[in-house]
Amino acid sequence: MRYVCDSDFDCGREDPSDEMNCRLTTTTPRPATCIKGYYCPNTQSCLSQTQICDGEIDCPSSPDEKDCSVTKVANVASAKLHCINWFMNRRKKNTIHKWGHQLHRTAVALYLADENFFAVDNVTGHEIRYELTIRLLSKIKSRKSLRTEQLALYVHALLVSCLNPRHFYGHDLVSDLRRRVNFSKYASPLAILALCNAGAPMYQKDVDRLREIHTSRHKPYWTEVQVLATMALSCIASRNEYVRRGDLHTWINLAKKVPLHDGNETNRRTVALVIQMMLGTEYSTGFNWTAAVEVIKDPSFVSSSNFLDKYYLTPILNNKGLTAINNKHCGTFYNYEESNMKMIVVRYTVWAKEGASLEKSWRIEISTSSTLYDVILKVQKLDSTHRVKFNVVDGKPYVKSVTGLDEDPETDYFWFTYERTVTKDLQLLEDSPVDIIVEDNDEFILWYRKGIWNDDGSGGSGEALVKKVIFP
Repeated sequence: MRYVCDSDFDCGREDPSDEMNCRLTTTTPRPATCIKGYYCPNTQSCLSQTQICDGEIDCPSSPDEKDCSVTKVANVASAKLHCINWFMNRRKKNTIHKWGHQLHRTAVALYLADENFFAVDNVTGHEIRYELTIRLLSKIKSRKSLRTEQLALYVHALLVSCLNPRHFYGHDLVSDLRRRVNFSKYASPLAILALCNAGAPMYQKDVDRLREIHTSRHKPYWTEVQVLATMALSCIASRNEYVRRGDLHTWINLAKKVPLHDGNETNRRTVALVIQMMLGTEYSTGFNWTAAVEVIKDPSFVSSSNFLDKYYLTPILNNKGLTAINNKHCGTFYNYEESNMKMIVVRYTVWAKEGASLEKSWRIEISTSSTLYDVILKVQKLDSTHRVKFNVVDGKPYVKSVTGLDEDPETDYFWFTYERTVTKDLQLLEDSPVDIIVEDNDEFILWYRKGIWNDDGSGGSGEALVKKVIFP
């Protein structure tokens, strides 16, 4: 036994078993041979690599479970490089849309792998930034409705690429996302996380909705939703707003119980998302980092050609997760597009019943890419006598009352929205105001009139009257 615990690796550095778990006498100095310096002062013994960040406290002072991360328990440099190259190789040549329909997620994955992709002088970052701009502006201009989750993905992408989502060529995407979250019956945890990452004010209602999501999504296949809800709550808690720390601690402890050895593709993604969550919280003690990293280091996962596999995996190879999304790396480069912001003029009119006199009309200046909903809100700020109430249908607001004049189904009177542009005459709009993008010199009319589906022919003369009075 003279070769055991003699502070010498007699079996070679590749097999340090003769120096593992060695108990020292009080007269023996601290060994210089502890593997990578893992030493437990309480027991005066070395800790093995397998004891580090395995979720079990092997040393009473628990240095083995402190400051745990992916890179602390494994060398993942080659895997990280492989994932970055995979994203770069997806870039297409000789086309405007070089980065594909997952551009927003690609931007986030590359940033979380290496924030230098969006440095001022980085060509790739400039290219992604340009493509994000033209693609998102195209969607806004064409009035194509973005789902709430898609808008949240774009907010994240704009943040990391140093484009301001609050002033995206005059359009406030953060406020738009906030309105959607407020109006929606179901609040997406990703949307709440994006609002928090963007620095938007957070409210008790956001926390309540996350709590509802976490308690109701209890099926095994909803684990990812629960994890996203926990990440959003963790972000809100980091700002010391409305969060009971006990709730956050409980949710994180539940995530620690996610099975780590199912071996199926979906489970690996779940584990990757759980790791992202653990990287962004102070309550990760007790999580088995070693076992979790073994799951995501699986060669079939690292070499997978599935986009979501790479999207979930790549950030954690740099010890990052979705809660690390911000714009702090942008510096003065941030908001560079604001110098190109343009203001437009829009006319907004309220008309009550056929044959009635003109109620009121406003001519306002508003930023480009604004919606009719933005126009209505701005008019309400400018004129305290004008109050509009909305009815939310499928998560989108529709006008139901203007200055106390409510829709009346018994008499068949409702509020309808009309538009007139420089190229089109009076036209009925059926979209929600939040989906109607206004253009320079557009004119919008909120008309309280009899339901047009029961038009007995008088509607034509009514429209003619509106044209005559409003547009002389």
